[in-house]
Parts: sequence; C-alpha cells; structure tokens
Amino acid sequence: MRLVTRTIFGAEIEQVVEPLGLVAKANEWYLVALRGGRPHVYRVASLVQAEVLSQPVQRPTDFDLPVFWERYCAYVEA
Repeated sequence: MRLVTRTIFGAEIEQVVEPLGLVAKANEWYLVALRGGRPHVYRVASLVQAEVLSQPVQRPTDFDLPVFWERYCAYVEA
C-alpha cells in the first residue's frame, strides 16, 4: 500500500507500507502497518491518500494486532 501522510507541519510524505490492521482509540482510527519490517502506527485522519498496490501482503504469522495495540497504547501513555 502506498500512503501519503501529512505531518503536523503540513509536509506530505509518501511511503510504501504493508497494512496489518485498523484499530480505534478514543473515537480516532489508526492504521497499523509494517514499514521497513517494523510496525508503525498512522492516524487515519492524517492520511492524504492511500493506494492499494498489486503486490500481495501477508501478515507475519507471529503478529498479534490486539497485543501490539495494547502494548503500543501503554507505551504512548507512559
């Protein structure tokens, strides 16, 4: 998937990611995706554009979205 995101400074950044899932927190949606082999979180409201690419994406068998999201939220809140 090709994403274009807008930073808090208004710059637009294009990235190719491998989507893992959508999650919600406090009425806000987030996309969890691999970039460079590591999971990253993108606020859906910050997405300017998203394009599905022709390459298939396969979620790593050891990735657990609910566990990742719980740990991520605990990290951000700490």
